[in-house]
Order: sequence, then structure tokens, then C-alpha cells
Amino acid sequence: MAEKHQVVIVGGGPAGLTAAIYLRRAGYEVLLLEKEEGGGQIRISNEVVNYPGIEKTDGETLMETMRRQAVKFGAQIRREKVVSVSLSGKEKVIQTENAHYEAPVVVYGAGSVPRKLDFPGESKFAGRGIAYCATCDGELFRKKPIFVVGGGYAAAEEAMYLTRYSKPVVMIIREPDFTCAKELADRVKRHPHIKIEYHTEILRAEGEETIKRLVFKNSQTGKEWEFESAETIGVFIFAGYLPQTALVKNQLACDVHGYLVVDDGKRTNLEGVYGIGDVCRKKLRQLVTAVADGAMAAETIVLDYPLEKLEVCGNFSGQREGQGEAPSFSMSEPAPGEEEEEGQFTHILPQIQEVESRFASSPHCKVYLDETELSRTVRRFMEELAETMPKVSVTYENVEEGKEERAEGKGLLTPCISIFSENDKVRGIHFHGTPGGHEFSTFLSALYQAAGPGKPLEENVRRRVEALCHPVLLEVAVTLNCTKCPKLAAAATVLASHSHFVTTHIINIAQFPSYKEKNQIFSVPFLRVNENRIAYGVKTVEELMTLIEEVQEGREFS
Repeated sequence: MAEKHQVVIVGGGPAGLTAAIYLRRAGYEVLLLEKEEGGGQIRISNEVVNYPGIEKTDGETLMETMRRQAVKFGAQIRREKVVSVSLSGKEKVIQTENAHYEAPVVVYGAGSVPRKLDFPGESKFAGRGIAYCATCDGELFRKKPIFVVGGGYAAAEEAMYLTRYSKPVVMIIREPDFTCAKELADRVKRHPHIKIEYHTEILRAEGEETIKRLVFKNSQTGKEWEFESAETIGVFIFAGYLPQTALVKNQLACDVHGYLVVDDGKRTNLEGVYGIGDVCRKKLRQLVTAVADGAMAAETIVLDYPLEKLEVCGNFSGQREGQGEAPSFSMSEPAPGEEEEEGQFTHILPQIQEVESRFASSPHCKVYLDETELSRTVRRFMEELAETMPKVSVTYENVEEGKEERAEGKGLLTPCISIFSENDKVRGIHFHGTPGGHEFSTFLSALYQAAGPGKPLEENVRRRVEALCHPVLLEVAVTLNCTKCPKLAAAATVLASHSHFVTTHIINIAQFPSYKEKNQIFSVPFLRVNENRIAYGVKTVEELMTLIEEVQEGREFS
């Protein structure tokens, strides 16, 4: 049976969250669907200084505040990937990987993704030198040559951010000047650790496993020049974005570039469907215009669909955010040498208590430690967690420093936090290093999976998981700054909680540089299946199962 709502919003960026806030305040019942951690592209911005009324913040903090506002006003937010939509009827149909929804009003704000340049080597070295997110991958290129391609807002801001990892950062701009605001451009031009090459484009990237040589061309002089390095070269591409309109372009009017065509009230060509944010044709794509789009769409919906004319959603489930998942939030870590007087979990205590209240049993953590400072940090982390979450029991075992054999003979690195269920059915989830930052949410979710009830599997995925009959080793390399890593890490822990054949290791590579160097990891999230198949980027549980099946079929027929 379809789950009915008054308004379904597709996309959890600033436009979608604003629409949710305004519609809830007007009394409408709202469901917001976001395929990844909410917040959109702005979430990865290290610095936001042009949002009126807020002198300075970062994208993550601002978007988390917006999300809390939307939830406070009663909007439901679910992390689900929309796979198809039917928008022409009176009741619009939205199909996700997990559920079937219907609503008379749909607001489409799925945002955009980074544009690729398609030069020779870009696809080959994706994840091995080519990157599109400075926040996620910048620290992986510490003290290595870094080039930034682009001259817009994102390129300018991210180039300055990247100077914390390597100097100088070289900007490659094909235009005669920057295309962002003059104040921002002037800051970059004055920056002592940024060099700029105008009228220049990248021709190709070369190397064996990683990029070791780049070839450029000056469009004014026609002269080609190159850069070579014994170190892996990082190329961060910020050449604009492509609208995420593939799902709707055959139903909604789009311009030649794929952007939705909407009127001043954000109406599309189909009745009851509205477009907001970066998927729309507009002159300025900024946080403030996205927020304005969300507010304008909400106001138009109030005029077009007065509340008294909308049916009450009879089978509205009223489920919590996440549908069986632990709530998503991140835990900021203190700066090196800085102690938090009130304890590192104080500011998120209500969320932690809410998760623990849903535990069906008491999970157990076995912590493997050596004599390093990192192990002492992990022990302090777990001791405070045990005080905060009385249902979680913790034991400690000291091991020889540098030893790589762990519990069940399948561990990797010390320190290691291994999570077990009360009945030992779940015993294949291991976190290496401190699961802070964005990964704290993954760690809490893993405890929830072990305690039960955890996140259920879709029937077709459950059958595939139950069909596993050979051991599966999943290694997920993450950084605590990355907003995408928790999605893959959570999917891997869910699989490990549903099958005793699956063992999952989450590795914070900022704390294990030797693992990063050994595996030549220059992009996260990084995944290795059974020590041979490597993949990058976000993966759902179903996509992980497909990779596992491909690997096992290859092993069986090799």
C-alpha cells in the first residue's frame, strides 16, 4: 500500500529544508526525502560568510541547524533514494528503494552534481588523484602537489582551504579572470600560497597507478606546458555543476542544459509539481537564492492548494526520522590539545539517549589497544561512552604494538573497537581509530544494529544476503570530515549485522597513514571487497551486495 502525504519534497538541501519549514508552519503535512546526508552541496563548504545575518559559519553547521528547525516544526525527513517518479496524475507517485509514496503536491529540489571535464585521464584517475571535494579528500594530499581547476566560487573557496594541506596550490583558470565575486577573487589573488594560471586548460593526466604528470595548454599563446612529480598529484575539479533532473526530464520542461523551467512561483509545467534550488534555470546559484526558492514554492503551494482542500492523510504512518535507522548527526572533535570541560558527548546527549532508548538488548564492545597515544585516546573515548550509554558494556584487551592479527583472526589495525550483539550473532563490525566526526553517527548506528531491532532489509536484498555462503571482507576507509563516508560505512555495517559471513572494518585513515599509503588512497569513501575489488563513493546496501556477488562469482569461476 502506498504511504500518502500532503506534500513530498525530493532533496534535502537548503531549498528543500526551507520549503519544509515554511510548509509545516503553514500547517501542511510534509515528507522530505534525501538520498544522502542532508544539506546539499553547501554542506561541504568550509566557510560561509555571505549568508545575511550570519557573519561566519560553515556549511555543515548551517545545514544541521536548518535540518533541526524542519524536524522541530514537524517535518519528516527520511534518508531514501528516489528511483522513479510519476508526476502527471492528480496523485503523484514517488518510488524509492524502500517504499512507495503518493501525494497531490511534489516539490523537486534534487540539486546538482560536479561537472566533469572529460579530459584524457580524468576517469582513469578518479579516486587516485582526481577529486571533486576538498573537504572530503584534501587531507589525503598533504604535502603533495595540488592543482585546482576552475575560477568560480567553489574553486576559489576550495583553493584557499587546500593550502592548509599543501603549498603552493596552483589554480588553472581557462578564462582571463575569476568568475566569482570580486571580493573573493581578490582574497585568492592576495593569498601567498596560491599561484594562478589564466587562459589555461588541462589537456591530459598521465601516470601508472596515480597521477604523476599533467599537461596544460595556454589558449592565448597556444603553448603547452607540463608538470611532473614523483609524488602523487592531486587535481581538484570545480568546473560547475550538472542538474539532477534525469528522473524528471521526460515529464517536466527543461532547458537545453537540463535545468527545470519554472515560473516566478516555482511552478513547473505540470500541475502540483514545483521546482526549487540548483535544479532550476536561474542567473545566480547561491545559498540565499536556494533558500528563497524554498520559501517562494511554499507560499505558492499555500495559494494553489489551500489546506482545507487537501485530504487528510489517512494512512500517514508518523514514523520517526530514518525509518528504523539511528538518527544521523556528527560529533565535532576538539582541536588537538584542547579538552572539552563538559565531556565530549555532553552537547549530543539527548540524541545518544534517544538511540539507546530504542535498544532491544545490550551490545558489547571489545576494545583492542596497544601502547600508542591513539590507543589511549580511544580508551578515553570508550570509557566516557560507557558512562553515557549504560546499556553498552565494554571490555579492553592489550595487544602487542603493530600486531595485525585481531579478534577472529580478521582484524587489521590497533586500536580497534569490535562490536558484538548480546547473543554474539553480530560479531563482524570493527572500527579502527576514534569514530568521531561524521563517523560517530555510523558508530551509533552500528551499536543500534547490534542491539536490535536495527534497520531491516528489503525483501529482495534480504534473500541475497541470506544466500551468501562464503566469507566477505569489507574494508571501508573514511575521514572524519567527509559527509559522504557515513553512507557507505553504514551500509557495510548493516550487511555485517545481517550475515555472519560479512566482516566490516571502518578505518579512519587520518589516524592510520600507513594504511592509506599502502593502498594508495586519495579519495574517500574507499571500499575494498575481499582484498581485491576496489570502489569509491557512496554505495547503498543493495549496491554493496551487487559488488560482493560480482567478486564472489569471479572468485568461483577463476
